[in-house]
Amino acid sequence: MKNQLNPIFCLFIFAVLLSSCSSNKSNVDEQFSDNSSSEGFFGGIFSDNDISFVTVSDPKENAFKVNLPKGWNSEVSLVRRGTQYRNVGVSNSPDGKTSLFFGDPSLPYFSLPISEYGMREGMQTGDPLLQVSRFISPDKFFSNYVKKKHSNKPGFRITNVQPNNNIKQSWESEIQKAGVQAQISTADISFEFVNGNEKIAGKVQGVCFLLQQGWGVSLNGYTTQASNIDVAEKCLAEMTSSFKSNEEWMTRENKMAAQRMNAQHQQNMQASQASFNAHQQRMAANQASFNAHQNKMKGIYAASDAQFNNYMSQQQTNDQSHQNYMNQQYSNDRSHENFVDYIRDEQRVSNGEQYGKVESGYNNYYVNESTGEYFGTQSEMDVVPDNYEQWQPEY
Repeated sequence: MKNQLNPIFCLFIFAVLLSSCSSNKSNVDEQFSDNSSSEGFFGGIFSDNDISFVTVSDPKENAFKVNLPKGWNSEVSLVRRGTQYRNVGVSNSPDGKTSLFFGDPSLPYFSLPISEYGMREGMQTGDPLLQVSRFISPDKFFSNYVKKKHSNKPGFRITNVQPNNNIKQSWESEIQKAGVQAQISTADISFEFVNGNEKIAGKVQGVCFLLQQGWGVSLNGYTTQASNIDVAEKCLAEMTSSFKSNEEWMTRENKMAAQRMNAQHQQNMQASQASFNAHQQRMAANQASFNAHQNKMKGIYAASDAQFNNYMSQQQTNDQSHQNYMNQQYSNDRSHENFVDYIRDEQRVSNGEQYGKVESGYNNYYVNESTGEYFGTQSEMDVVPDNYEQWQPEY
């Protein structure tokens, strides 16, 4: 087994990081005690428009608390989808000119494409908060996020994109405390658009954290009238710096997540074992089928070889019989030819390449190559006439 994080464990780590660093600068409160004041004050920050803050807690599970402007229409919650969760919140000023927000329940976690786990780019995972995607840098990811949210509005444009080193250092400090190895990268996306006759300014502070086999994102920000940017910036700073997670809730959630991971691991191991057993059975059946096929083919080959050998033996016998027959026929033909030659008083002669019939009774014959005329002698001639060639009797 490879010593690597699996995608399920990545989801667990994502959830821990987002819970502990959700607003880009977090502090785990001591058991979420009420020793701190329920209201905070931006003492001295605004010279002519001071804003006080009230502490707002997650009403569902008491998972976190955060300071938001007093008197604003605020709503925070821990949103669960499947076995995963997001900390989300929004706070709108009474005049509707400024809106603070953190988190987005629609943003998924991402597993990197890993072939050995069957994780392919763009595949469906069955988990609403898990997608398979290569890592995307925060400047590109959150620029696309802002465009998707606001590009249909009049006058929309992105005015600035830059990293946020303070948030990066804060996240790196938190993940070091958690004992997690991750690469942190940030981007602040400033943008504007027109709403009626008013110019609206906005900012998204985004964080991407890259693990060994996956990555995730976190964000917060605001939209406000262009004239209220300073107020919005200071409210955003208080919101992000005051976010605190409930230590007891985190301990309980981590325990439940570990139990879910263990149960999922056991299910995966059982499924893997069942798949392995089925594979072994298929391999055994295939081997048995192969052995039976080999035995069958051996029998077929043996029978075919025996049949072929019998055929060749029979052919050899037939060939020998035919040869004997042809020899007998040749002998009969020669006997018949000799008998006919005897009756006709003829002699078969040859020059080694050709043969012919001549009058019998001579030991040597001389044949004219041009005319075919010949004559016979009892003894060889010392000088052969021109155009004549000596032929010999064959029998």
